[in-house]
Amino acid sequence: MKQLKTIAGAAALAAAVAAPAQAEQFWADNSISILHGSSYLDPFTPKADNKDEATVLTLEHVSGHDWGDAFFFLDRISGKGDRQNLSETYAELSPRFSLSNMTGTELKAGPITDVLIATTYEMNSWVESGAFVDSGEQDNFLYGIGLNWDLPGFAFFQTNVFYADNEHTKDDVQLTVVYGV
Repeated sequence: MKQLKTIAGAAALAAAVAAPAQAEQFWADNSISILHGSSYLDPFTPKADNKDEATVLTLEHVSGHDWGDAFFFLDRISGKGDRQNLSETYAELSPRFSLSNMTGTELKAGPITDVLIATTYEMNSWVESGAFVDSGEQDNFLYGIGLNWDLPGFAFFQTNVFYADNEHTKDDVQLTVVYGV
């Protein structure tokens, strides 16, 4: 199963990187943000001990192409608290491939304007030190079906249903809704 995950991840990454080189890009947006604060709530620490301070750097990219669309973000978290120091990197790459464009057949019905193959690769690595030392890595692969909708009042509306092939937890199903008003 690990080899299948590696092949699937490599294929999704190759498609997301190679497809834009030969494709027309219709639109794109990028953002960078830095957040810093104290008294972050850690769900695994009793509230009396929640005095954590953290800085989060986020990079985001979203774009639409003649083959589909892509979303990417990366969070780099550096934090410190009473009991530990944390360094974590979390990222997701989510290319979706338009079946209408890939087959040359317009796949639409009613408010549905396109059907897409939806994929996501999630990666996480972390190091915690202080009273205890912990570190780890995690790779999850999600794949499923996406729908683009034309709904009144929305600039865009998308739904994606994924099967999540999780590395350290039980596999599950995920629904992702993306919209702009």
